[in-house]
Amino acid sequence: VGLQTMLTKKSALRMIFDVAAWFVSAFLATVLRYDGAIPLGVPQKFLILGAAGAFLFILSGLIFSLYSGRYRKASLEEVIALSLTTAFVTVVLFSTRIIFSFPTLPRSVSILTGVLALIFMLAIRVISSPLVLNNFPEKNTGERTLIYGAGIAGRQLAEQMLLRMNEYTPVGFLDDDPAKIKLRILGRRVYGGIEKLESAIRATDSKILLVAISKINSAALLDLERRCRGLGITLRVIPTAF
Repeated sequence: VGLQTMLTKKSALRMIFDVAAWFVSAFLATVLRYDGAIPLGVPQKFLILGAAGAFLFILSGLIFSLYSGRYRKASLEEVIALSLTTAFVTVVLFSTRIIFSFPTLPRSVSILTGVLALIFMLAIRVISSPLVLNNFPEKNTGERTLIYGAGIAGRQLAEQMLLRMNEYTPVGFLDDDPAKIKLRILGRRVYGGIEKLESAIRATDSKILLVAISKINSAALLDLERRCRGLGITLRVIPTAF
């Protein structure tokens, strides 16, 4: 299965959970508002609220790349993006209730629905995080692998290595983007650009350099091959590495 296929499946599953979170939140917010004694006709209204919230959130999430793999799962960047998107949807729902009296539920229900939805969606992401799913990622017995490329492909590869616990163990990243230096991805450090190859290999005791950059040119690959030979490590390039 290719990286794009895996990303598509995970994105679709995440959307389903997010939709469910909005429906459950609308129900719980209504129950709390009415102290459990929900009047007749109200169930249809909170279903409408849940559907509206879910639709707006998924639409906003697609616009702001929440489902594109741009953000590392349960990372600070994803929490901020998720919070801002939820806040936007909640404001729209609340404004619709104030201006158009739709749906005819107490105004506090819209706000409480947004708060609960955010809590549920964050909880889902934390629980499904690779570091939670994999209790002992450091006990992976595969070859110690340094990944060149800390973008979507590199992150997805590291996640699969940790979950499969087979022949590769991600121990760190290299990336030429200065903004990513010293970041940690799945607990693994980004050591710097490719100029830090030698020092990163020594620091991590890596045996493999895995190139996770799709548009690397042949001249750069030849230079990397030469450097890897001198360091006594294996050079692999995706997708042929998997």
